[in-house]
Amino acid sequence: LWYGDPIKLHQIFLNLISNALDSFVLTKNEDRVVDIKMRNRDRFCEIIIKDNGSGMNQETVRKIFDPFFTTKTPEYGTGIGLTTVQKILREISGSIQVESEERVGSKFIVYIPYTP
Repeated sequence: LWYGDPIKLHQIFLNLISNALDSFVLTKNEDRVVDIKMRNRDRFCEIIIKDNGSGMNQETVRKIFDPFFTTKTPEYGTGIGLTTVQKILREISGSIQVESEERVGSKFIVYIPYTP
């Protein structure tokens, strides 16, 4: 059970799934997969969104939550999506982690607290 603004929850997943889909633009991989899993972890719901897209180097990973940082061209992104995701998660005492490797893909792990 989770109490909160469903629009903000929608924003979190819209941004993360859109980014996963956008990661395929720079890859030649024909087997494009976005895998989404959800499970209970203590008092958190853990949601994992994993893609096999272009991935990111560690320098980029360190910057992705900075406002207006983007690797996309202006018509595809403003650099506020992941900043917004992180802000919403902090407001609800949640968190986000990222793992990524260039030319392999990225994995975002979201923790949302719930009431048992």
